[in-house]
Amino acid sequence: MANNSGKGTGFEYDVCQLFTEQNYFTRRSIPIRSTINQDITDIDVLGIKYTYPFEKKVIICDCKNKVKPKPFERIFWTKGLGEYVGVDDEYIALPKIGPDIIEFARKSKVRVISQNELSNYEDKQIGYADYQYYGKFMQRLEDKKTGDSQVLHYLPILKKEYISDNPYVTLNIALLILNKLSQGNWSDDGKKMIFAEGATVVAYALLDICRDVFGMSREQREKYISAKLTYGDSEATYINGLIENVTRYANEMLAEKIPKEYYNKNLVDRMEIPAPHYTKNCIAIIERAYNYPEWYIDMLRNIDFILFEFMLKNQKFDYTLFSEHCKNYLVNEKLKACKNVLFFICSSAAVHLGDIWKEENDFVPQKIHNIEN
Repeated sequence: MANNSGKGTGFEYDVCQLFTEQNYFTRRSIPIRSTINQDITDIDVLGIKYTYPFEKKVIICDCKNKVKPKPFERIFWTKGLGEYVGVDDEYIALPKIGPDIIEFARKSKVRVISQNELSNYEDKQIGYADYQYYGKFMQRLEDKKTGDSQVLHYLPILKKEYISDNPYVTLNIALLILNKLSQGNWSDDGKKMIFAEGATVVAYALLDICRDVFGMSREQREKYISAKLTYGDSEATYINGLIENVTRYANEMLAEKIPKEYYNKNLVDRMEIPAPHYTKNCIAIIERAYNYPEWYIDMLRNIDFILFEFMLKNQKFDYTLFSEHCKNYLVNEKLKACKNVLFFICSSAAVHLGDIWKEENDFVPQKIHNIEN
């Protein structure tokens, strides 16, 4: 579904930069799939923003930079897609806009962006929205015939998690993929891209978990997060009930087959499902986010900026540029939050960031005994 060639792609990157300037985390080409996992369509540009108390706002934009973009049809389509996905606002970006289009969009409750607004951002593209770098970079990786097979397989899986409604499953999926790729050489661009996307998916899931458990006591949060990471979409009581029934049935079957003098009532012990090994550190991150919300509330954007402006370009970290990205507010604290989350990701997936980001071998130390305060 991804479009990484020609004029339309640059148009989408312009929209990404526009939304980035408004403090949104952005992504292009988010796949929409049916319940039987068939591709239906995709979202041209997705924007996500968190504000305290961990409230989430999601926007989408349909980008049509064509001579005849069929604006009225696209406005209807965009509104329907937004309602299907469950977003807060829908936008449509067009090269030219007349009064009739503006009026129709207004009645449809769709916002319209023209080329005039986007022209202000063509020379400001940075990070993920850097079309000059990532336009060709992604075109090479996602080419259906000659692209990177791991990118073609894993990237759509990761990107669709940005519209998932279960952050615990999203977290598990992203860390599982990163762990699968942890063995072997990280030198190729495809694996680096998957790490960057997987890391931002984890950051997104962590903020959504903060949103999900807001209002619970610390003890309630710990139990709830542990259960959700362990059982995913299923209820713990339901799964444990199944295990109890299977265990009892197995012991009853064995009792009928084994002579009484050899029979032990507990020949088959009840199976326990352990929580993922990273559960404790996940809970620690959530607690840090609650204690210092201003450090963490925009860490999705901040981690994305670090990975796409520096790591994927194999550039050294630029503190001044990061400060500008943070608008010179709580820079050290926000950087510490990013490092905490990156450490959580790397330790959970058995990845050493220095193997991927050669220019910053110690940006996140390989061994830290706990999440930094």
